[in-house]
This record gives sequence, C-alpha cells and structure tokens, in this order.
Amino acid sequence: MFDFAWFDSRLSSSDFRSHWWAAVQLMNVGADGLAHLPRLLDLCERFDHQSRLTDREESFILYGARSSGRIVHSVGYSDRESLHQRVANWIMSLVDSPNIQVAAAGTWGMGELGVPPASISKRLHELIGSDERFDATGKHSLRSIAFRMLARIDRDAAAQLVESTACHEYIADVRQWIAASRARPANHYDREPELLAEAGWLLTDEDG
Repeated sequence: MFDFAWFDSRLSSSDFRSHWWAAVQLMNVGADGLAHLPRLLDLCERFDHQSRLTDREESFILYGARSSGRIVHSVGYSDRESLHQRVANWIMSLVDSPNIQVAAAGTWGMGELGVPPASISKRLHELIGSDERFDATGKHSLRSIAFRMLARIDRDAAAQLVESTACHEYIADVRQWIAASRARPANHYDREPELLAEAGWLLTDEDG
C-alpha cells in the first residue's frame, strides 16, 4: 500500500539521507509517485552537475533520474504537461555533464522515461554513434549504456545497430556480468536469468 505521508516526510526533511532513500523507493511506486515528483525534482536540480559531487550525491541523482523517468512513463508522457517536460529536460541535461557518473544517470533516466518524447530516442542514437566516454575503471562506456537503454525502449531500432561499437561493448559487459554471477556461491542472488531475459537476443550459443 502506498504511504503518501512516508514519502512526504522524507522529501520534506532536512536530512539528505532521507531524500536519497525516498528517491530509491520512488522507483517502485509507479503513478502513485506523481504527487511527489515536483519536490523530488526540486531536490535533484539544486545540484550543480557540472561540478564535483560526492558518491552519495551522484547516487541520489541516479535514483532521482530513474524514479522521475519511471513515474512519468507510468502515467504516459505528454508534451502538454509542463512537469513532464521538466523531467525530460532535466534528465537529458545530465547526459552533457563532464561527470561520467552523472551522464550515466541521465542515460539510465532516458531509458526509464522512454518514448515519447521522440528526443529521447534521438539522443540515445547520438550517444551510441559518437560518444567515447568511459567510467573511471575504463571498462564501461556511456555508449554501451545508451545501447542498452535503446534496446529496452525500441528493440527494432537497437537491432539495426548490432554491429556498432556500443553494442559490442554492451555484449562484453553482459558476458562479464554473467561470468561473475556464475562464480558466486549458490546462496547468492543469481543475476544470470534477468541478464539473459534482457540481452539473450544478442548472445550466441557459445554464451550458454
């Protein structure tokens, strides 16, 4: 059961940890979270994502982007709704941040928001085709995340890009994640089924 007062108290709190936890939980409430979306965006937009942020602040922006995208997607995006436009504009602005973690958060947010708006698909295609940024480990690229998000919202469009570098990098990531899951003890959470459900169409028999 959705607890309006619980979210209201945490988003109104002066404690940043409460804001972070509310943003995490709003990922799972769907349209019920719409009433809290303006406050969530207020909290997200106060961060200057062009400057250095703490790990927790980056995490908050990630969950804020994913939650706000999911909430708007759940009610159906409309160009007539200024709040929906605000969400889309904020999420897409994150992708241009020099902070790769923030840019990745924006890319995830675009995947949660989906299409419409058509600008989401266009921006994902741009990232797949031309972005060359990697995370701090040098192993995971922003374009691979963009391909993953495009595949979620438009499989047919992603299927036209299976020969792209972004797709190849995403497949390499999936294989690495599956191998790591198989190496974990039996009593740990097995990610392989969900990874295969999402990306199995890109893998070969050799990955079985």
